[in-house]
Amino acid sequence: MKVREIMTRNIEAVDAQATVRDVAELMRRLDVGVIPVVEQNRVAGVITDRDVCLRCVADNRNATHTAAREIMSSDVRTASEDDDVRDAANLMKRDQIRRLVVVDSEDRAVGMVTLGDLAVHCNDGNVTADALEEISRPCEPARGI
Repeated sequence: MKVREIMTRNIEAVDAQATVRDVAELMRRLDVGVIPVVEQNRVAGVITDRDVCLRCVADNRNATHTAAREIMSSDVRTASEDDDVRDAANLMKRDQIRRLVVVDSEDRAVGMVTLGDLAVHCNDGNVTADALEEISRPCEPARGI
């Protein structure tokens, strides 16, 4: 099975110059926890609801005057539409991430694949169970929670 068969299409992205407030409002409107950030139509990063909280709110930044570029996670893991779902799941497991931006051959965001997509669409329950187990494994050192 290919990533294109399970990914969410028609995702929205923001320009790196967008304000954090604009990103947060888009997250609320779309009811999502991650938004790709683009520069010159290519994926430059992602902003998660956690990034907004920790890199903007906790740092006492003004969300109206802080650009997405300033708080985005720029070390983005992506998948291709033509990648096998197992490869995408293995990447998610290895890097303990719940969402992958799907890009075309020119690094433009064309979709998103999530742990939920694996659970709903993947016929092999072992792929989903293995991914969930590894993604959920506590970081080292233990956080004491």
